[in-house]
Amino acid sequence: MHPTPSETGVSPYTFHDLPGQLYFLSVNDSGCVVDANGAFLAFVGKKRQDVLEQPVESIVSDLGIYITQDIIQQVRETRQPWGEAQEYHHPSSGKHFIEWRCYTTVRQTDNRVYVVGVDVSHHQFVKDQLAETTSVGRVGYWRFDLNHEKLFWSDEIYAIHGVSKDDFVPSVETAIEFYLPADREIISAAVVDCIENHKAYTIHLRIMQQSTGRTIYVETKGRPEFDVEGRIEAISGTFRDRSDIVLVQNEHEVMVKSLQEARHLSEHLHHTLDEHALVSITDATGVIIYANTKFTEVSGYKLDELLGNKHNIIKSDKHDAAFYKDLWRTIASGETWQGEICNRKKDGELYWVRSTIVPFKNTYTDKIEQYVAVRTEITEAKKLQAELDAALKMAEEGNLAKSRFIANMSHELRTPLNHIIGFSDLLMSLADDKQAQEFASYIRNSGQELFEKLQSVLELSANIAPDNLNQSNVQLLKHIEEDLFPGFRSSASKAGRILEEEVPNQSATEIYLCTDEIDRAIKYVFENAVRYTRSGEKILLRLSETDTKVQIDLADEGPGIPEEKQNLIFTPFALVNEDYSAATPGMGVGLPVAKRLIERNGGTLELIEMPGKSTCFRISFNRS
Repeated sequence: MHPTPSETGVSPYTFHDLPGQLYFLSVNDSGCVVDANGAFLAFVGKKRQDVLEQPVESIVSDLGIYITQDIIQQVRETRQPWGEAQEYHHPSSGKHFIEWRCYTTVRQTDNRVYVVGVDVSHHQFVKDQLAETTSVGRVGYWRFDLNHEKLFWSDEIYAIHGVSKDDFVPSVETAIEFYLPADREIISAAVVDCIENHKAYTIHLRIMQQSTGRTIYVETKGRPEFDVEGRIEAISGTFRDRSDIVLVQNEHEVMVKSLQEARHLSEHLHHTLDEHALVSITDATGVIIYANTKFTEVSGYKLDELLGNKHNIIKSDKHDAAFYKDLWRTIASGETWQGEICNRKKDGELYWVRSTIVPFKNTYTDKIEQYVAVRTEITEAKKLQAELDAALKMAEEGNLAKSRFIANMSHELRTPLNHIIGFSDLLMSLADDKQAQEFASYIRNSGQELFEKLQSVLELSANIAPDNLNQSNVQLLKHIEEDLFPGFRSSASKAGRILEEEVPNQSATEIYLCTDEIDRAIKYVFENAVRYTRSGEKILLRLSETDTKVQIDLADEGPGIPEEKQNLIFTPFALVNEDYSAATPGMGVGLPVAKRLIERNGGTLELIEMPGKSTCFRISFNRS
């Protein structure tokens, strides 16, 4: 609002003051003010004595009003009025439009120029709104003559329907076709009610625009017109395109629905979070300004005991100062901190949480305003972890004790067995009596069998890393053919088995492995085939290689392995064929030891199917 005359020290209006927001002053030959009304003085914020005899330009220029000496001189000389609407920004009431007029009187002897200004802000606002409505909104006029059944459309209605005035003649029949089928009954009922009951109507409808095929949302208003005798002779009204309004309404409805869903989701997430996590919020200095129910339940503090305090209230002595310094340095730099913290309840009991602390910055200042901490209690998990760590330590100590025991067993048992085997060999060479030699042979064979079983058990218990093996590059298939086949042939012949051999013509592929371990593994698999076949049955030993692998297949015609027990073949001490096991006793450690040795050298041992054979084991190594 403009200051009032009383606020500027100006007396109430004199005889030349004009009513309302009308600013008036008169200017003499030299362009100086000789009189001004109170409204003008209030407008410029000056007293009368401050403006009299002052150039009008100097008085109004500070306000952004441009009435120059040149304008005053031009009006005086031409005796033609001058006028212009100028924008004025008032410090408290904002933008105004002032219409200024300069003119002279009809008396030639009067050389004064009169300046009149009126605030036309409201008029300008209405004018702008009307211009905006005219440019954006599309409103047309229509009239239907009931006596002559003629329908008139203004140009805007043709445009809304997407038809040309030159190509389309509107009528009731043609106009109704534009409406969507569901809306035709609505317009028909409104027109009938207007004719019969003389009721005006305003209805919202949809039409199909002919030029684009788009659905246009419209509002049509209709009212009856009467002749001099009071009979209805026409219906007329307006037709407005309200598609933009409908679009905004639809977007608003979608937005409202989305907000409702978001609010529901937020409430659900808040409830879920409250049930699961300990949540607290602090200000930038670390003072707690929010804590959820879970936080109070776990910590034992009431909400009013937490609010206004810092997290020192639950601090334990489990972490040193460097721990908290690193935490604060992280979040103060705007980064998220995650880690495990041990806190202390009100009753002194310790509890552990896995915490995530996120800093939140002001959008405009980019300064941190709050820290939000979300924690999950892990006290039980920490206790369980401690128990597991203790159990692991005991297991490691037990494993170390086992290794020592195995080393002692290896020495304590192998030494006498070697003596038994060695002295039985000596007895066999010295004895002249055949029966004595036979007895010595029994002793030697039994000692050798016990030695091999002991070796197998020790292999299962030993834990040797590949780095500690005596490995080298070996032409594996050539090595097997030259060094192992002769022994296999002899063993098969003594057992009455038929050994079939399939060997590639030439193989020089080298595999990096420990030869002693692989030899023992292949022997275990071969001995398993001998043990589970009968006299006269065949054992196949096939050596082969592909583009990527070197393979050794050992297959037999024995009874096979029952399907329900195939998953036990590599389990130590498991006997999968009781009938054969009784006839050919074994400990069930040969295949498990073989698998362990092969895998330790980078290979695989697996049971596969081979046509015509009951059981087939395949040993594979990748070609390097």
